[in-house]
Amino acid sequence: MRRLLLFFFVIVNFQLAIGQVWLLPSEKTQCVIPFEIINNLIVVSVKLNAEPLTFILDNGVKETLLFGEVDSLRLKNTSAFTFQGFGIGKPISGLMSRHNRLEIGSAVDTSHHLYVITDTAFNLSKNIGVHIHGILGSAFFRTNGVAIDYIKKKIVIARNVDDLGINIAKYTAYPISIENDRAYSIVDFVTPKNTYTQQKLLLDLGNSDPMMLFAPELENYTVAKPYIRDYLGFGFNGAVFGLKNRISKLIIGDYTIPLPIVSYPDTNSYDRERIVKGRVGSIGNQILSRFYVILDYTNGTVYLRTNRNFKKPYTLDMSGLEIVHSGFEFVRHRVTNFVERGNEGGTTINFSTEVNYLIELHASYVIDQVRPNSPAENVGIKVGDKLTKINGRKVGKMKLQDIKNKLQAGEDKLVKIEIERENKKMVVEFRLEDPLSLAKE
Repeated sequence: MRRLLLFFFVIVNFQLAIGQVWLLPSEKTQCVIPFEIINNLIVVSVKLNAEPLTFILDNGVKETLLFGEVDSLRLKNTSAFTFQGFGIGKPISGLMSRHNRLEIGSAVDTSHHLYVITDTAFNLSKNIGVHIHGILGSAFFRTNGVAIDYIKKKIVIARNVDDLGINIAKYTAYPISIENDRAYSIVDFVTPKNTYTQQKLLLDLGNSDPMMLFAPELENYTVAKPYIRDYLGFGFNGAVFGLKNRISKLIIGDYTIPLPIVSYPDTNSYDRERIVKGRVGSIGNQILSRFYVILDYTNGTVYLRTNRNFKKPYTLDMSGLEIVHSGFEFVRHRVTNFVERGNEGGTTINFSTEVNYLIELHASYVIDQVRPNSPAENVGIKVGDKLTKINGRKVGKMKLQDIKNKLQAGEDKLVKIEIERENKKMVVEFRLEDPLSLAKE
């Protein structure tokens, strides 16, 4: 259904700008940080006051955010704080914590200030399938050159771009504007009806879709068919819905990107007054991941070089299902061991009537959204159904990303799903369908 477009809504206007200084070991000029890509988001391991945690790298958010209960963490110098999200709604209460120690690889900030969202309802982990403790925001980029290699899944940071150990001559440099610690690029894009030049878009690592546009901010903009109405994600002010379609092309400097998927959030999900002047949308991680990217906030420059993913198609759910991780459950398996091997190579047949069981911890997944008129809805799948098997395989040992991949396998692929509803199991099958296929027009 959606590619987990969560984070452009989590753009927080803090009342206090706080500096961060990332220190490297004295003998090093750079730091290499490994990462994972989960649902088109960059996930990094950090240590907060010596506690290992998992954060999303998101330069669309200004400061560091921590989610959920904080009883198990030793946070320093806390005080009450109020968050106002990007959307329309009431502020959220939380905490501000000063002078913590945050480590990422060998880079250390010994006086790190962060913000804690204490409302446990704000849970991103269920949508990603792994435990996400927080977000590392754009302040991480403020004084560092940051190189992102999506192929080798590593980030290199250095105080100066020249110290990254990268041949800059192989890259193309483009100017970016840094406003409130966020990076904006000027691009062109073409729709079936119009061409829009010199448009200001946020470079947003936390947006897992290819693009997002605020349609009302663009003159005479029409969301061209085919389009779908979809659940786009979850922000401070609740669920966000909107439209999705494909446009003809996006042009970033010398690079032309054909047929990117674009999301359009409903106008009641954001406050137009809080949009940075001139901004009409975002370039998300599905596009950025097609490049080797170097962000140099200090000198207002982004360096780009295409990687082997440049021509890959954009991922899109073709089932109509939004599946979320709903925790874990213990599963008991009966173990029958009739045959035992002896130390000397002999075989013993065991006729004992003793029954043994193996207890395993399995992930649990439920249907969170069903897109209207989708293949999944047409076979009767409903919100709240528990997913138990996909294509004959039990999902308890599968990652959420693996499940989503099977629902993006390609047009007309047959998918068989077993669900449980009110303690009754039901098997359905359907063929995947690209709802944004231009061939349908």
